[in-house]
Amino acid sequence: MQHTIMAVFDTARHAQIAVDDLLVCDIPSESIHQYRLAMGADPDAAIRPENEFHRPSGAWTWLINDHPPPAERRAQQEALYQESRQRNEPVVVTIDNSTLTNARIIKILGDHAPLEVRGNKEGWTHADTSFAQENKMDPSEFDPQTPVEMTEYH
Repeated sequence: MQHTIMAVFDTARHAQIAVDDLLVCDIPSESIHQYRLAMGADPDAAIRPENEFHRPSGAWTWLINDHPPPAERRAQQEALYQESRQRNEPVVVTIDNSTLTNARIIKILGDHAPLEVRGNKEGWTHADTSFAQENKMDPSEFDPQTPVEMTEYH
């Protein structure tokens, strides 16, 4: 069963770093798509073929298993990528995956602090996922009597 996970990143650079980690962790590049997102626009509305981009192929893209789009779309997608990076636009990343890789993808995306993550068929959002909760500390969990070890660096 296929599901799509969507993550919104504040810039194309941050999105690309997350995508690179997905590729290194053997998520197929054919299942990962990046779309430019105009400031204030709805992420769902940004997922259109004319908004999709892909970074230009580099010397090491073969190493992380990144496959470029078909030749007829390559120049357009590379130009959109460069423009999005220069404008520091937000980016929507979608990943088509099976339920077997859901947790792995969510963990990788969470490591890169996306603005929003959601699955279109699972009914969960960023707030429901464990990585959104990890960094919330409840002060009542700390015991004021417990000594705190500190290290000084000179």
